[in-house]
Amino acid sequence: MQLEEEKGDFWNLGIVAELYHDLNLTLDWWNIELEGAVATLPSFRILENPNNNYTGQYAECSQLPSLGFIYEPGTTNDLRCLREGPFNAALESAQGIDLSVDYRLHDTSVGDFRFKFSTSYLKEKLQQENAQAEIKDLTKEDYVPHWKANIGISWDYQDFSTSLSYYYIGRAEGINA
Repeated sequence: MQLEEEKGDFWNLGIVAELYHDLNLTLDWWNIELEGAVATLPSFRILENPNNNYTGQYAECSQLPSLGFIYEPGTTNDLRCLREGPFNAALESAQGIDLSVDYRLHDTSVGDFRFKFSTSYLKEKLQQENAQAEIKDLTKEDYVPHWKANIGISWDYQDFSTSLSYYYIGRAEGINA
């Protein structure tokens, strides 16, 4: 499949602040909109769309003009082949907020410490596969979580250092095929 160049707009409104000596904060509100975004689809999304069924039109998936599938002749559930891969979606857009807080504690009797917390909230992630398809919010239909976060601490003492981190991925919603 021949991919085309993505075209889009992006804006970001943010602040970076040193609130106190070695205490830093970043906050960003961002939005991105792409036409012709390079995207991929999970297999079940390709199979659930009847427009992707090329049974009787082509003999092999290598002949298909785009994503699609072919059933064995005379069947409706015996899959001969499935063509997957990147494609240009009609539209893809996302909007969210990112927050990060970082604190460094230097020169204690037991070494140096760094505490870091970051989180992202994805308000929406919209995708339209082609001009005729409906616009889908992937946070509601394709298991893309709204929340992600990371918290960590690192410690340095002379030539020794170690760190501990916890990663959080929020609950994701979706529709099973």
